[in-house]
Amino acid sequence: MDSDKAITATFALNEYAIAISAEPSAGGVVTGGGMMTYGALVTVTAVANTGYTFVKWTEGGEDVSALAGYSFQVRGERTLVAHFTPVTVTPNPTIYLPFIMRP
Repeated sequence: MDSDKAITATFALNEYAIAISAEPSAGGVVTGGGMMTYGALVTVTAVANTGYTFVKWTEGGEDVSALAGYSFQVRGERTLVAHFTPVTVTPNPTIYLPFIMRP
């Protein structure tokens, strides 16, 4: 070096992809995914469509939460799946009353 120099170092936190999806896709709407900064607190949310109920969040086939609003701190890329199940409706039983004729 032949003279004093001013040097500036710029640092940035890593960003990671948080991928989310619904299974089945008609089961509901998921929000909260995207590119997130390392260390950020993220909440992904699953809202069931009419006729479905939210069951759980999984990652790589492993259960990670039974809460529809799942919060975690970003430490790396994640691929989360919200699982929904169809609501089973039990039909009302048909009741037959005896038909009585009186003279």
